[in-house]
Amino acid sequence: MVIRSKFTSYIYFPFLVLLPIGLIISINVTVGKENIPIEALIFFIISSAWILLSALLYEVRLRIIKVELNSREVLVRKFFGLGAEKKYRLKDLEGFHTFTRKIRKKSGFRSEIIEYDFIHLMYKGKIVARISNLYHSNYNEMAEFTKEHLTYLGYKRPNIFSEIKDALSF
Repeated sequence: MVIRSKFTSYIYFPFLVLLPIGLIISINVTVGKENIPIEALIFFIISSAWILLSALLYEVRLRIIKVELNSREVLVRKFFGLGAEKKYRLKDLEGFHTFTRKIRKKSGFRSEIIEYDFIHLMYKGKIVARISNLYHSNYNEMAEFTKEHLTYLGYKRPNIFSEIKDALSF
């Protein structure tokens, strides 16, 4: 049995809509304007670079990945599945951690808390794959496969320091 991850439609929105709009606004603000203060231009460049780097290097590299699970191995491809393929034998994986991220969604005067579940596949103390119902539409199927074939290593309590450490070591 082979399970291939499928992306949710949500992940394409920032790249197909927000990024082009941001580029159009950037071009409009900077091109043809002679009286822009240098401080504003430097701030704009630094903030734009920060947003772009955080989106590309964190979300795309670490979370928007393609995962293929089968009875013998796990295949992982980063960068929307366009990156180099890494193979891990299923019996060599230590197991998996789970954690839940809660996000408050506001709509008008109402707000609700949405929970996103994550599974981290572990190999030699490092995270080799992140599976989430935020990014993968067939998360439940992959979670069931993981629970059947790998050892549960417990709930991982996320905080900002563990996120930074994981981002640097992934």
